[in-house]
Formats: sequence, C-alpha cells, structure tokens
Amino acid sequence: MRTFTLLLLMGISMNMFGQFGLDRMLKKATKKHVNKQVDKHEENAKRAAVAEVDKQFVKLEAWEDEQLGFIPVYIDENFMEPSDIQWQRLKFASGENVIFYDKPFNFEKKRSQPTFWDLDPKYGKNVSVEELDMGKAVLAAGPGYMTPKMDNASEDYLPNKFTLEFDYMMMITPKSKPIKLYFYAKGSQSAEGFEPIIINQREVWYRDSVSSYPLLAAQDNGMANWYRISVSFDEGLLKVYMNEREMIVYNDKDLNPTGVTLDYYAVPPLSIKSFLISGAPKTIYDQIREEGKFTSYNIDYNIHTSKLPGISLSELTKIAAILIKNPDMKMDIDVYFSHMKREDENNDYGAGKTEAVKRSLIAMGVEEEQINVVYKGSIISSEINPKNRFSEAVVFTKK
Repeated sequence: MRTFTLLLLMGISMNMFGQFGLDRMLKKATKKHVNKQVDKHEENAKRAAVAEVDKQFVKLEAWEDEQLGFIPVYIDENFMEPSDIQWQRLKFASGENVIFYDKPFNFEKKRSQPTFWDLDPKYGKNVSVEELDMGKAVLAAGPGYMTPKMDNASEDYLPNKFTLEFDYMMMITPKSKPIKLYFYAKGSQSAEGFEPIIINQREVWYRDSVSSYPLLAAQDNGMANWYRISVSFDEGLLKVYMNEREMIVYNDKDLNPTGVTLDYYAVPPLSIKSFLISGAPKTIYDQIREEGKFTSYNIDYNIHTSKLPGISLSELTKIAAILIKNPDMKMDIDVYFSHMKREDENNDYGAGKTEAVKRSLIAMGVEEEQINVVYKGSIISSEINPKNRFSEAVVFTKK
C-alpha cells in the first residue's frame, strides 16, 4: 500500500513538473515572438517616419523652387552686399500705421540705456546701446526682459490686426538660450493666457508647433549673423516668419494680444534693432495704390559706407517686383538720413545711400525713368512720439 501511494505521488509530481515546465517554455517562446514582432513593428514605424519626413522635404524643396522661379534677383555689388538668404519669398508685408519703432536712432548715446524701452527693474543695468557693424543696436546681457515704452502700457495697445518685426543677432554656443516673445507687457499687464513664441537662429516654436530654418544659423566658429523675425496677427491667425520664410501658422480665435515683451537669458549677449510694430497690415502694392506711398524702415545701411547690406534685399525686391510688373508706374524715392553727428557727413553718406537704393533697383530690372530720387538729408518725427525720430526712412511715393 505504501509503495503504491509513493508511486502515485511521484506520478502526480512529475505530471505537475512537466506541466509547469511546458508553461515556462510556452511563455518564453511567446515572449520571444512578441518581442520580435514589436521590434519589427518599431523598425517599420521608424522607416515609415523617415520616409514621410523625406517626402515632406521633397515637397518643400519643390515648393521653394516654384516660389524662387518667378523673379530672379540681380544686384550691383558696387552698391549692395551679396546675401545667401533667398529674400524672394515675398510672404510678409509691414503694417502702414506705426505703433512703435526703435532702430535705435542716431541721438542715442553709446553705452546708455535705450530711450524707448522699459527694462527689467532688477537687470536693466545690463542693457545698453552699442555701436555694431550696421550702426547702433540694443545689446542685452544676462537674464532680463524689455518691453516697449508706451504711454498706455497698462492698456491693450495692440489692434486686432498688426505686424511686428525686428532684427536680432545671437551667438550659437552651448550656453545660448532662446528669446521668448510674449504678447503682453510684463510689469504693466496680466500674463494670464499668453504663451511665448520661442526663437533662436535655427528654430521657432509656438505651443505645439515647431519649425526649423534650413540654412545654418551661424558659421562653424560660432560667429553670429543678423536675422529677421516677422509676425503677423489677423484676428486670431498668427503667422511667424524667419528671414521671410513662413515658419509657424497658428489659428486661435480666443487669442487677444495686448502688448509685447522680449524675455531673454542672454549668455552670450543678444543684439536687437529695427523693432517695428504696425497696425493695419497691407501689402506694399495696396499701400501704394490706396495711399499713394509706402514708407520703409527695413532698408538698412552699413555704417561708414555707401553700401546696403544683403538684408535690405527683402524690401527692395518687393519694390522692384511692383515696378517691373507695372512699367507705367513712376515713383519718387525720398531718403531720410541723419546717422552722423556732422551735417556735411550726413549729406555725403545720405546721398551715397540714396544712390545705392536707386542703383540696386535698376540692377534688379527696374527702368531708370521709373525712379526719381529726392534726397532729404533730414530727420522726420513720428506722429506717435515726436522724440521717436526716424533717422533712416525711405519713402516711396507714386507720381
């Protein structure tokens, strides 16, 4: 009896062991199969993602080729520096009613704080006006923020349709931090509900949207270039451009910008100039057709030379395209210039830059008889703020 019981128990144990061993084997084989399938699906997903990215790049390149094909840009290198940036992408136009503008201007003293900005109370001492390659610029170092100095800064001073643009230069180093552009006036208005546009020389972010600029932001040695950010807002439709390339399009009918703040952590320093906020956005052609004139603050000048930098191609290309398309149109070009301290120097350099504007347009294909140059050599004052003097404005007036 004992022998029978022992044999029975041994049989049951062996059956249980065999069943458990089989279960382990099945689980191991199943896990291996599942992992193999997961790896296969992951690899297929990666390949599909890469293929989709490549497909989108092909589409983008085809679109750019189409855009660049309609107007070749020729320049006279005696009057304008060449630029590797394709300014022919004519996607952005400034508004016609100036709300705020700072170049900064010729009267600003070197190493003084900029006249037309409210600065971070704690770190404002690290912001100053400095001489750079194309004249004066606002230079910020370390942390801080700056917001346009407005009489009604606590109120909503932005209309439901406006444009904003500025030139900036930042070094590309491991310690560089992006610029944050907010649509409220820090220190004067509520920040509730506002998320920033985040900018560096390579990418632009807004909420869940991000876009990369295809060209290198700086040379391998870290030397920075001037870049331009442009923003248009039209009753909830927000568009952000880098060097006139459309980067972000975001539609939010609940978005109501009330002011502007530039927030930064500038290590190394950040340079900003030609900051312009305008209302009533219209194309240059519509401004000329309806108002009879267009005033540009984006035709820049290299200091102490009569050459225009490549960044001025943006505005001049647009003007040239209008005149070429309308051969019967004639325009007076009035240049206001007063960057130098001495009047005779202003006259010499201003007249040279006026000629540079004319010759650049002719090189682009405009007929000489379409252009009549009137050099003013003077300062015009802003209707918004008489102290805010436009020292380098170019006015195109239809004859």
